[in-house]
Amino acid sequence: MDVILGVAAEEAVQAGYTQITTAHLLIALSRFSEGQVSNHSVLFDELRGEFAALGINPRSFRRRLRGILGRREVRPGGDWIGRSARCKEVFVAAERAASEARETLTPVWLLRSVFMSLADVAPGAAVEGSEADDIPAEL
Repeated sequence: MDVILGVAAEEAVQAGYTQITTAHLLIALSRFSEGQVSNHSVLFDELRGEFAALGINPRSFRRRLRGILGRREVRPGGDWIGRSARCKEVFVAAERAASEARETLTPVWLLRSVFMSLADVAPGAAVEGSEADDIPAEL
């Protein structure tokens, strides 16, 4: 999971965010699904299959999400960037779901957890403790 968080952090920093949001996590997962990162072929196949099952083209999805998030003018300082409260919740939910299924936590569980969290948020609703656009309403 560290590799995925690293990619999500790169996305967040490049866009001028001070935290890794759930949207940045989705971008990282979409990159992995296309094999753009590292050589984790099993992860690629599982994620690719999950995106396909959802009817989502990862590249188009990623481009749209980056467009919605936009770029902020101020770059975060320092060498470390943390996860938003909402992003942390997604990880906890993914760990719980994987544990209940008696499986290890994989990127597929993260992806499922993100989409399950979207179902729990009313359109345009702010999530306390996170950046206002952690999960953009347009998504």
